[in-house]
Amino acid sequence: GTAPIASSDPSNPAAASAASSLVGKSISGSIVSDPHPHDVLCGRGGGINSHPGNVRFRSWVRERKEAYNLAPSKAEKARVSKEVVSRVRALDPPGRFLTRVSPPKQGRKKNRKKRKPPPSDDPDAPENCMWIEIDEVKAMAKTSQALREGAPELIRELH
Repeated sequence: GTAPIASSDPSNPAAASAASSLVGKSISGSIVSDPHPHDVLCGRGGGINSHPGNVRFRSWVRERKEAYNLAPSKAEKARVSKEVVSRVRALDPPGRFLTRVSPPKQGRKKNRKKRKPPPSDDPDAPENCMWIEIDEVKAMAKTSQALREGAPELIRELH
């Protein structure tokens, strides 16, 4: 579900903690505890690459990479990026671009064995994290970066 960022509800310490860790981030207003398959998750690790929304996003980026990298102007590049962002948002339910909200660090007990938790208990797994929706500027920046990846090789291949 989603909750407003500015939570004055003292019974929801997770929302209050999440809101306090957002200073300086470009966000659009809601905390998400359960990303759906249309969402694009920003960040690394914890199953982000295999999230269905990210798999679909990368497929759409591959389809438009050549048009982006051969575009004659910044305006045309922006139009291609916007096209990919719009495809994500046009899904039903609409896809969102989400970034992980850092949970508060828990103190470690001394002499505790460091073991990697099983996948279902992985604290970094998308379903075990809090997320925040990023704004349009950040979504466009993420998409443009994805469209640029591998551009020198692509341009060499096309010449």
